[in-house]
Amino acid sequence: MSDLIQLLPEAIANQISAGEVTPAPSYIVKELLENSVDAGASQIKLEVSEGGMGYVWVTDNGRGMSPNDARNAFKRYATSKLRSIDDLSRLQTMGFRGEALAAISSVSQVELQTRTADAELGFELRIEGGEEKGSQPCVCAQGTSIKAKNIFFNVPARRRFVKSPASEYKAIEKEFKRVALVNPEVSMSLYKDGTLVKDLPISGLKERILAVEGKKLLDDLIPIQYQGPICSIHGYVGKPSRATKSPCQYFFVNERYMRHPYFHKAISLAYEGLLRPDTQPNYFVYFTLPPENVDINIHPQKLEARLIDEQLIWQILSALVRETLSAHATIPVIDFNREQVVEIPPYHGRTTPIALDSEAHISTGRRSFGTGGSTPRPAEQGAGTRSFGKASSRPSASSYDIDWASLGQMWEQQPSASEQTGLFGPEAEITQEQASVEVSDLFFYRSRYIITALKRGIALVDVRRAQERILYDRFVVDIGSSALSSQKLMHPEPVEFSPVELPIAREIIEVLERLGFALAEEAEGHYEILSAPTALEGEVSELLRLLIDEALDSGLERSVDYIHELLARSMAEANAARKPFPTGRAEAEALLANLFASSDPNLTPSGRLIVSTLTDLELSKRFG
Repeated sequence: MSDLIQLLPEAIANQISAGEVTPAPSYIVKELLENSVDAGASQIKLEVSEGGMGYVWVTDNGRGMSPNDARNAFKRYATSKLRSIDDLSRLQTMGFRGEALAAISSVSQVELQTRTADAELGFELRIEGGEEKGSQPCVCAQGTSIKAKNIFFNVPARRRFVKSPASEYKAIEKEFKRVALVNPEVSMSLYKDGTLVKDLPISGLKERILAVEGKKLLDDLIPIQYQGPICSIHGYVGKPSRATKSPCQYFFVNERYMRHPYFHKAISLAYEGLLRPDTQPNYFVYFTLPPENVDINIHPQKLEARLIDEQLIWQILSALVRETLSAHATIPVIDFNREQVVEIPPYHGRTTPIALDSEAHISTGRRSFGTGGSTPRPAEQGAGTRSFGKASSRPSASSYDIDWASLGQMWEQQPSASEQTGLFGPEAEITQEQASVEVSDLFFYRSRYIITALKRGIALVDVRRAQERILYDRFVVDIGSSALSSQKLMHPEPVEFSPVELPIAREIIEVLERLGFALAEEAEGHYEILSAPTALEGEVSELLRLLIDEALDSGLERSVDYIHELLARSMAEANAARKPFPTGRAEAEALLANLFASSDPNLTPSGRLIVSTLTDLELSKRFG
């Protein structure tokens, strides 16, 4: 039997490696930019064409390479970063494995020019599909220039999986930002199809953040600083009041970008209870650890890292952010070190008894218990005795002086806890026949859900999502009939668009101005939002960014109908978050009636479930 195992040819091995290192033009950008940083460059210029598929061209003023180094750099596992196995545990550079240039040159046509400081002439090298096609001396500036053209020209199967030029460019811009944010001491510029998009001079960290992500963060950033034996942490976190649905969130470790969901959770917990629904804070967090405590070699593109003492760093990070927010008066704080003493007057009890009857309602200020039964009389509603949500008024201290014996008799008439909180089975759509609500069996749970009876089962209704569906239908009608009310913003919101975004932004703005928006262009690509629909309070600039991002992703989604739909959805989400929970049976009945009369009582406009049902048959099965 002949041997089956054979060594792959170098060209095939490099193309397989390219599948990990360079699956898209943005990864080529990442590798070339990081090589320039490692070469000690103080100026880096990135040019891309056709979303990187035409070419990716990086020029720097770094150390440059000799002719021999230039040739060796394109060989697999060639690296200047490692001399022994011990060096692998003390990495302080970006690239180190020696795969990137070999992989890039195997799937593109590469032109290299490079010169060291002590050389009179530079060296030019041309490689195509991994094979050297020519070389010669040349006149060039100190540093290195690498242009990768016609990416995947020899791998048509992979070229078919490349996204649109707009989407690929967006990924390239993301990689550019990541390198720029961690190297403020390096001047960096980005050109798209010959147009200057970003020009970042050497600056401090905060100035670099504002230059990369926009002046919208000017009043948002709060500095953080920690120095300890395990690690040091510095950077900026955002104010809770400025949290958005599309925040800027970055982690860097030893001057390298990394994804770290575990540390993201630490920051999220620090903001717990401080954010508006469906928003997240901005943050730019930089970790410095001994190199031997960081393993960056666990991901093909080095986007993830494993750190020693991660759990302890997690605790440090969460406490640091929480204390920073507290110090900047974004969290209410009780100072236990103050000598001031708060005197609490003694309670002497109630002198008159409280009568309890079958219609009694006990309120604790946070949770309410009713007895069900018939709809309350108008007089009782006016007195607030049938409240289903928050108490209609704050209870006095004397209201807790209760005849517990009679209360026990009343409690026996209430449904048991297991009956109130039974688990609901698989979701099912509400039909018109089922949508008849038996209001006598209606009650609230955890200030979020209404539980009510249907003709053939029971339903658990998410109140906020129900309000979102109802509001969406109303806004769709208002937009269609141009009946949206508009108001001037107390503080005009600035919004910036890059040269790539500007043509799309102008198309979208033209549609929005017919719907109650007013924007003033202060300079090329710099706008101020002066007025907007009243129902879109605090969501204006976010809506514009969302529209433009989705338009760039799809290349198609700029129709008037699409903008109307997204505007209605955004206004519904914003207003549903501010709607109070129903405070009585009448409000609950009205809410359910409006929901079941809506265009889709089962799902929100974004496709989230509103109603979960349990049929009589499913209920019977649970009890055997």
